[in-house]
Amino acid sequence: MAFINSSLTDKASFSVAVETSPGTLPVTPEWTYLEVNSVGDMGETINTVSRDPISNDRMRRKGGIVGLDSNVGFDADLTYSLFDLFAQGFFFSSWEAQASFVPSAVTTSAFTVAADGDLADGTLVYARGFSNSSNNGLFVTDTATETAVEVTDTLVADASPDASKVRLDVVGVQGATGDITMTAAGSLESTTLDFTSLGIVEGQWIYVGGGTTATSFPLSGDGYARVQSVAEHVLTLEKVPDSFGADTAATETIQLFIGSFIRNVAQSSDDFITETYSFEVIYDTLTNKYHYPNGNYADSLSLSMNMQDKATVSYSFVGLDTPVPTSVKSAGNWSSPIDTTMLNTSSDIGRLEILTSSGDEIVPSDECLLQDLTITISNNIEPKKGLGCLETVMVTLGNFNVDISGTMYLTTDQPIVSVRDNDTMGLAVALSNEDGGILLDIPSMTLGDGSRDFPTNDTINVNLSGMAFKDETYDFALGATKFPHLPI
Repeated sequence: MAFINSSLTDKASFSVAVETSPGTLPVTPEWTYLEVNSVGDMGETINTVSRDPISNDRMRRKGGIVGLDSNVGFDADLTYSLFDLFAQGFFFSSWEAQASFVPSAVTTSAFTVAADGDLADGTLVYARGFSNSSNNGLFVTDTATETAVEVTDTLVADASPDASKVRLDVVGVQGATGDITMTAAGSLESTTLDFTSLGIVEGQWIYVGGGTTATSFPLSGDGYARVQSVAEHVLTLEKVPDSFGADTAATETIQLFIGSFIRNVAQSSDDFITETYSFEVIYDTLTNKYHYPNGNYADSLSLSMNMQDKATVSYSFVGLDTPVPTSVKSAGNWSSPIDTTMLNTSSDIGRLEILTSSGDEIVPSDECLLQDLTITISNNIEPKKGLGCLETVMVTLGNFNVDISGTMYLTTDQPIVSVRDNDTMGLAVALSNEDGGILLDIPSMTLGDGSRDFPTNDTINVNLSGMAFKDETYDFALGATKFPHLPI
């Protein structure tokens, strides 16, 4: 029997690049390799019709091709880099971003950057990827300049760090000794620090405290909180940990960790964007081995968390076209994602709660009552066809829908009551590891289902579904904060 040189799945390669406009790549695209677990759709599906006339020979006649649907779908482990890569596409919104740099050199006191390095004194920056460990970690800035991010620690000189690996991220701020205090309600006040200078957006979450005695509130400790409002010397917080309360922190230099924030916005918003993608597939043995589905709009995302497992995510894109495979590789630069440590569903979950608007706990943040949770985003993208075109000519953007489903142990009747009463409630889930953190926030939703399972010799479980809706305070259905570094 002759050996068939078939193209193998485990030798295929997948990459993605952001387009300048739907279906059009930049002159020099920046391609990022994808680490996929499985692929559902990757390219075109050809639609054909046959001729089926009335005939005594009882046979069809040759038909023809009438349409082409182009779709991309894959499953992957949830990582910081993967979430960051596609967030703008699925939210149809731009990040309210903290600064990030790729240093070109390191002196004994500063990281050399191209521009915008004149950060305010006390800014927290986190460095990673440098060959000398002394240049990695959390630093506090001091007398920085446009091209030199000066820090208070001593660094090791490095004239040519690897640009594909190194990164310097702004991650927050450190207050002067005794400057940041906490009120009885858990909000923050300052004498010197101007909270409005920190790039904080109402509705985003921050992390209060640096994880050490010197940088945390002595009585209240550390924790996540949502920003309700920002004034020059008052940062009003909500959804604070139960431990938060009046705290002067007279001898501490309190650290606040501030990430970048994204949320769905109205199409009239200045932050509304449409980010589309081209994908590259390489088949290892084909003559024409390069395949490029293009014009891909982010349609649906499903984030799944099962107990004592890894968090996974399923992506689905609706594309404009997938030309036939070619022997010519695209132009561009290729790089691997940096932050690829998987996020697990046990030790990596730092906060998970469902609360009613009145504060009643459906899922308390300090109790592990959920057995599984799935959060699904759908943009309801519809491809549109036209006479004279085989491929999709445009798409329509539907409503931004966010839904949840989950199963929890039945320990109280509160879930049943809240479903029946159609209570407004919110969900927050935070995951983090050494690569950074992701916090997803649904400020307003209602729960449904509420059915119970009674397995023999086991716990009674309650099944929950949820539908997010526009929050009247923050004007979004889903917000996300990414933290390049957290002290947990």
